Amino acid sequence: MKIFFLLILLNLFYAEDSIQGKWKLQSYEAFLNILKSESFQLESQARQDEVSKDFQFAIDNTYYEFKDDSVYFTDAGAGIVKEKRGRWLINNDTLTILEAGKVKANKFLIEKLGSKKLRMRLLFQEGFVSKSELVFVKME
Repeated sequence: MKIFFLLILLNLFYAEDSIQGKWKLQSYEAFLNILKSESFQLESQARQDEVSKDFQFAIDNTYYEFKDDSVYFTDAGAGIVKEKRGRWLINNDTLTILEAGKVKANKFLIEKLGSKKLRMRLLFQEGFVSKSELVFVKME
């Protein structure tokens, strides 16, 4: 009986993959929705190229690295990358990031945490869940 209980306990402990490590943004559904929108298509080619370039820059330069209870991440956009840090915690399916020097926490609903891929959505302060999914891939 003790062995059975130990096996269940070990299975629960190792059932979920760890968020520890470095994750790179692979896609952000909000960007894709904008690029496909009718209003975006009505913009000039130069404006479309500029926005597409900004979105790609953000995707190429957005990282989160989770080490113990610390998180190091980037805020990328408009050709600028800001390096930030803070603390993080996971409670059930909610990732909370407490950025150093900020009062308000950023919260995400974790939809899937695997060994190689992390899918989540932004949680707004009012309790609404973003319709747009963020997809991250784990760096080797």
